[in-house]
Amino acid sequence: MKILLVEDNAELTENVVRYLEQEGILCETASTLFEAEDKLLSYSYDCVLLDLMLPDGDGLQVLKLIKSTKQTPNVLIISAKGL
Repeated sequence: MKILLVEDNAELTENVVRYLEQEGILCETASTLFEAEDKLLSYSYDCVLLDLMLPDGDGLQVLKLIKSTKQTPNVLIISAKGL
């Protein structure tokens, strides 16, 4: 399984990646909206763990990008932001 973790908190990113790798899951990361969009356009993922509050934009823009392409990763929103 290949996961893209979109999260700008470095400590949280490190902890999640360490845990997933111990479980045998390949985990790539993006800390900005730009980086996430670039990776999604270049690679395919089984799942995207998505933070909504990114330093350069709203994580929901990543969902719009996914919907506009033929990709079908599962998406889990992980955010402290109240909806």
